[in-house]
Amino acid sequence: MAYEDIVKKYLDEDPERKVKLFKLYTRLMIISTFAIAAGVIIYIFYMFNFF
Repeated sequence: MAYEDIVKKYLDEDPERKVKLFKLYTRLMIISTFAIAAGVIIYIFYMFNFF
């Protein structure tokens, strides 16, 4: 039984799906970067008893 790449097949059906997926991943990476930065800042404030 040959391995069938379902994701590649799904993305190759419509090239627009690749663009949508790329935009989604880009947004998620930007949001996660800001979330991590905010978490570090809150942690620093917490460690120095600013809250």
